[in-house]
Amino acid sequence: MRLLEGCEVTGLRTDPARARVTGITLRMREERGQPEEMRADVVVDASGRGSRTPSWLMHLGYPTVEEAQVITDLGYASRIYHRRAASSDWKLLVVLPAPPAGKRCGYICALEENQWIVSLAGRCHDYPPADETAFFAFARSLEVPDLWDVLQEAEPVGPIATLKQPSNRRRYYERLPHFPQGLLVLGDALCCLTALYAQGMTVAALEAKALQTWLQQGHTCSTLVSKTFQLQKTLANILAVPWLLATCEDLRFPEVRGKRYTGLSLLQWYVLQLNELTEHDPRVTASLFEVVHLLKHPAALFHPSLFFPAMRHRR
Repeated sequence: MRLLEGCEVTGLRTDPARARVTGITLRMREERGQPEEMRADVVVDASGRGSRTPSWLMHLGYPTVEEAQVITDLGYASRIYHRRAASSDWKLLVVLPAPPAGKRCGYICALEENQWIVSLAGRCHDYPPADETAFFAFARSLEVPDLWDVLQEAEPVGPIATLKQPSNRRRYYERLPHFPQGLLVLGDALCCLTALYAQGMTVAALEAKALQTWLQQGHTCSTLVSKTFQLQKTLANILAVPWLLATCEDLRFPEVRGKRYTGLSLLQWYVLQLNELTEHDPRVTASLFEVVHLLKHPAALFHPSLFFPAMRHRR
């Protein structure tokens, strides 16, 4: 294996018929020379949200890649704190908003060396600030005081870091009428989800596992190349559940822009009942987190042990 640093991929190389990707072109960022060609049997694009594969494919004569976005205009502010009260035995504290009016939320997660990472987030341009006084004011404005109370006993370790993430975005390569052999797109280059739900790394790991399984099936080089589109469709199936989970919650807010599908409001209503039950029912809490973190299929949320308590809770 060879690892190249300080270089930038500038395009895809193909056979004369443009039916098969045969490598990439790249250039060294600090050198002023002509792009170099690197040959490969299979090219994997894992370049993240800024992937340029759609434009490269259009340059090669392929159709426009269909894309879906749910625009949340979400912003984060995070900071590391030292726990003064070392006796705290919990691992995670989450304060979620009550949509559609509430758009602010906060998280505290335990780290090593008796530290916490504290993250504040706001949707629809309600961004948490990097200024310390305003950061504390944002934390105090959350709908319950739990996170604010914890901060009173914590000592900041470093500066406040901010990030803005405009949308969930998914690209449907599997829907193209034709696709070049020898090319795969995965990770955030294929689908980037709001980090609020902590699903991105899990989704990427599931995609990597699918790629590993595929490579271990004993393909010859020719069959390996010819079946990359088949694997691309497998990756699309992996995305179906996490995309549903993330966008279902984000679309609770009327300011969020995106396609609202049939049955969405009913699903949102049901999940809301489960969310309210988590305040006092640890079984519901465990089941909901197992689904959100992709350990179980969403169908598990309709098991009688959850469905009937949710219905009784509504009454």
